Amino acid sequence: MPLSKTRLERRPWRLVWRCESCGDEAHFPAPPDLIGPMRELEKAGGVGISVREAKAFAAATADEFEAAVRDELLP
Repeated sequence: MPLSKTRLERRPWRLVWRCESCGDEAHFPAPPDLIGPMRELEKAGGVGISVREAKAFAAATADEFEAAVRDELLP
């Protein structure tokens, strides 16, 4: 599976991809030692968002949204 077809999701950290054979989405917990290097590979506008993440975003309060932005953008 090419890394370009794999995405990293947060909360919980997991690797997600669509199987080219059966079309099902597969995922498994991301090994802690891969999280840092995979985050460094991400580019603005180049990362897919999952349905799970989109639903969480849509249901977030303004305070939760602000906390998530701070967590994502600030060291």
